[in-house]
Amino acid sequence: MNTIATFLAADLVESAATRVANATYAPETYAFLGRSKARISTTFCMSTDVPDSNVKKAISHWVEGDFGYVARRAFESVFTDHSGSAASRDSRSFTLLRSDLGALGSHIVSVSGLARPVEVFEWAPSRIRAHLEETHTGLAALSSSEVAIAGAAYLDDRGRPTGFFATRGSTRNSSRAPNQGGLVVISENRGVQRLDILDISLGGSLPGTAAPVRPFRRLRDFQNLRRWITGNRASAFQTIVLYADGTPRIAPPSSSGASGGAPRERRLLVTYTIAASEDAARRYAIVNIPSAVRLYDAMLIAHGAVDKIISERTPPNVQRPRIEGIANLDTGVQDVLVVRRASGATEQVGKRPLSFARAILRLEQLD
Repeated sequence: MNTIATFLAADLVESAATRVANATYAPETYAFLGRSKARISTTFCMSTDVPDSNVKKAISHWVEGDFGYVARRAFESVFTDHSGSAASRDSRSFTLLRSDLGALGSHIVSVSGLARPVEVFEWAPSRIRAHLEETHTGLAALSSSEVAIAGAAYLDDRGRPTGFFATRGSTRNSSRAPNQGGLVVISENRGVQRLDILDISLGGSLPGTAAPVRPFRRLRDFQNLRRWITGNRASAFQTIVLYADGTPRIAPPSSSGASGGAPRERRLLVTYTIAASEDAARRYAIVNIPSAVRLYDAMLIAHGAVDKIISERTPPNVQRPRIEGIANLDTGVQDVLVVRRASGATEQVGKRPLSFARAILRLEQLD
């Protein structure tokens, strides 16, 4: 009942935002009063020379209570104008030390400023099948066909996903996590599997569709998401998105250290493409950062490490494609990552064994 009430309230606010956004404003100053029903009178004035459509979007998000939208847009603008890419803002150097190319390629990358190297586990959809599972139903080790299992979604203290979670067309958890604006989706199109990292807080579109959706703010969009999941037998989990559509989605930590979370070991999911004369395909990677860093730094490190791997195998005359998305994986309640090395041996990379695994990303080698 609370979930329905939340969506109804979001729909009402959305309608109010639309009416405000469609109003006529003076060229330089925009002001409005919001949330009078809740007896909260908020006045917001902004002088700007940005396009009118962008201002209307900012006002819409403000009415909805998404106060971080304006900050994110400002950050993206500064980021684009002064750097051009995430990696160029990072002063670290990245050195590829070793690559073991088994079914799950492993790359060791030394990163200046970190005591321990970063490891990038890479796979291709043509060789590996990705599954999202509620739990690992096998024994306390990988089966003969499995090459990796990683904790994916955030869990609460009872071992349940904190946000939206669906497997193979079935929604297993329909609650939302308001501080997680990302959605990782595994779907299939004409027999080809794909994994997408979406920023749904800004109205992303689902694979194969054009209309933007905000399923955790609009009841209609949430229903459309569930229908799309069912119709495509797709899997999905909600998480924090750090990078999407070639743009950072997290701001640098403030001087007070209040942004980006406390420093800790991180594990990130990355989508990108490799380009070479003999091999051009979509790739996915899990980047394991064993040193304690904030989320923003983790995003830069993952971007730089994967970019280094891409650059090592891209011919000089071929334009390097950009990294597409970066999302956070849980290293809290379930710090689980077990991989099969190129030698065939399995290794527990995370701190916890498979018995702790819930809401997992499971990678299986195709015959």
